[in-house]
Amino acid sequence: MITIFGLEIKWYSFLILIGVLIGIILVEREAKRFKIDKNDLFDICFYAIIAGIIGARLYYVLFNISYYKYNLLEIFAVWNG
Repeated sequence: MITIFGLEIKWYSFLILIGVLIGIILVEREAKRFKIDKNDLFDICFYAIIAGIIGARLYYVLFNISYYKYNLLEIFAVWNG
């Protein structure tokens, strides 16, 4: 999609970001309806996003375990996939 300071931003990552933002907006609307504190809501969203990133990476590593069992340090190189 675009390269900024040598960092390539791909379409799928941009669309995931848009999806997360839309999700937060929708959750915020529902939170108003159920009278949930906005600060608690954003704390939950923050932890949910972190858990989602870790879970996605774990899935990716497990899906490609034949590569990562010989390259353990590459597990933490999230910019590679």
